Amino acid sequence: MTPLLLTLWATSLADPLVVTVEGGRVDWGRGVLCARAASSGGSGLLTSPRTLEQEAWLRLESQLHDQAALVRVSSDLLAGDLMAGEDPLALRLSEGLQTWRVTTTRYRRSGQVELEAELVLRDWLRPALSGWVSADRPRRQEQGPTGLVVDARGLAVTPALVPRLLAPDQSVLFGPGHLVLGQLSTHPPVVWVTDPADALATSHAGTAPVFVGIGAVVQGSDLVLEPAQLAPRDDLDAALSRGRVVVVVDP
Repeated sequence: MTPLLLTLWATSLADPLVVTVEGGRVDWGRGVLCARAASSGGSGLLTSPRTLEQEAWLRLESQLHDQAALVRVSSDLLAGDLMAGEDPLALRLSEGLQTWRVTTTRYRRSGQVELEAELVLRDWLRPALSGWVSADRPRRQEQGPTGLVVDARGLAVTPALVPRLLAPDQSVLFGPGHLVLGQLSTHPPVVWVTDPADALATSHAGTAPVFVGIGAVVQGSDLVLEPAQLAPRDDLDAALSRGRVVVVVDP
């Protein structure tokens, strides 16, 4: 990879919502796993661009599998844990890894071919997310709060697909067992932003969200509500029933 590309790749990692995984990266702001791979250099006219593309493709496929296993689903669960074994869910997730797509192809003067690809985490992990939808979750409220905005700025938070939201007494207010099935086809369980005024945050949480502050972080991704900013439980339940949670972290 050229020095310029290395610089651009490293610059992107300065974003607090971009987390490295085995040489790849998870962009939590967009909810995608990004990976890159390159073929060996071309060896004259005997090596066709098509052959080098295939070599880069196979390397990318292998890297994506390894990197996807390290995606943090919750504070105590990695995607690789879900793919372990030969149960139906593990097999579906392994097959779902094929939904990645190439976003950029570069052809170098040396003959080398470089590929970059993305895997949409919500789409890939939907079989697991759908299985966690709880039958006794709060019924969706047609009136009241439109969503929940969690202010975690000032704290060391590790993004996850489904972070837990805990009450001060450590009871779970939101987590893998509190997902709303209808939202999973169009939105990730949680939207991560660095600015509560971000257009993504406002469109996801709606025009009348409940705002809550965080007093502590446990295991990197379990967010404990601050007692002084604890919203009324009815408002929290109404907001969570919408399945629209936004977490704000430091830029």
